[in-house]
Amino acid sequence: MATKKILIIDDDIDFREQAKIVLETANYDILEAEDGATGMRLIESENPDFILLDVMMEEVDSGVKIADKIAALNVKTPVVILSSFANAASQIFDTSAVPVKEYLQKPLKSDELLAVVKKYTQSK
Repeated sequence: MATKKILIIDDDIDFREQAKIVLETANYDILEAEDGATGMRLIESENPDFILLDVMMEEVDSGVKIADKIAALNVKTPVVILSSFANAASQIFDTSAVPVKEYLQKPLKSDELLAVVKKYTQSK
C-alpha cells in the first residue's frame, strides 16, 4: 500500500512540528504549509490524501475560506479543521458548503490525531 500524504496547514510551527513527528512515526508522508496560499499550492501540486487545517491563521476565518476554495476546486480530499474553539466553529462560521469532515479541539493528543487521520485515509 502506498504511503498516504498528509497536508498540515497551520501557522503554528510548534503544532506543525509536533503533528509531523507523530504522523511520520506512523509512516505518513507530511506536507507543511504555514499559510493558506502555500496550502492551496500544495493541494494542487501534491494531491494530498488528507488535510489538517487550522481555522485561524492570517485572518480569523482563514481555514474556512481555504476549505471553501478546496470545495470550489472539486477536490474530494477529506478536510479536518482544527481550532482552539472547535466546538463552536461550525456555529460561528458558515460551513454549509465547505467539505469539512470534523472539527477538532486544540491542543490535540497524539492518539486523537492518529485516529482521525487513519479514519479518513484507510479507505482511500
